[in-house]
Amino acid sequence: MTYDSGKIKELMELNHYKQVVQSSSLFSDIPPELYPDALKFMKAQLKRYRKDEFILHTGQPFRYGILLLEGSIEGSFITENFHKINMNNFEKGMLIGESLACAREECSPIQLRAMTDITVLFLDFSVIYDTDHVKHSYQLRLSLNLVKLLSRQNVFLSNRIRILGQRTIRDRIIMYMDTLQKDSSGQISLPFTITAFAEYLGVNRSALSREMSNMEKEGVIERCGKCCRIVR
Repeated sequence: MTYDSGKIKELMELNHYKQVVQSSSLFSDIPPELYPDALKFMKAQLKRYRKDEFILHTGQPFRYGILLLEGSIEGSFITENFHKINMNNFEKGMLIGESLACAREECSPIQLRAMTDITVLFLDFSVIYDTDHVKHSYQLRLSLNLVKLLSRQNVFLSNRIRILGQRTIRDRIIMYMDTLQKDSSGQISLPFTITAFAEYLGVNRSALSREMSNMEKEGVIERCGKCCRIVR
């Protein structure tokens, strides 16, 4: 289902989605009453997908940034040996593909699949380059926020390279966990199933399960479901 930009104001009156948009770093320091104007400026389109539907296939043009309003999305790519590598799992409130959308990539290197039923906003970032039409302060703020998001994406990719550069599975696990935000007790929440985590680390699922069990037995980590804490 798709809504044109004329329906966005009606959408933003729904408090649930308004709160999600407000939580996005893209809209940082923009007054909530200006959200409809900002979304119209970026030619926002609301779309819904069913679980396991593909939002984007590898090789398709990557035209838009995607703000995830509801559900979960998996970003991955297929290697030359037909192995799937999980790049990231995206949750509600996260912006997806901002660097590819800004670059207007004609051939996407990744694919995006709905892990649950999802609702997303497609955002056209090309309008930000059109300086002749920058007439309002929120338009400048969107540009500044987007620069910050692109910088964070650079940090994320640098960490990803460091993780995949580790020789042992244990080192990859520890380095990845070190990148996650910890609560006051030092506990982190893994955003993956064990299968998706193995794909993200580029390792065999059984080998990952075995290594995490060994780390738990040796007192290196403590686990409770998806929650984990490095003890070392």
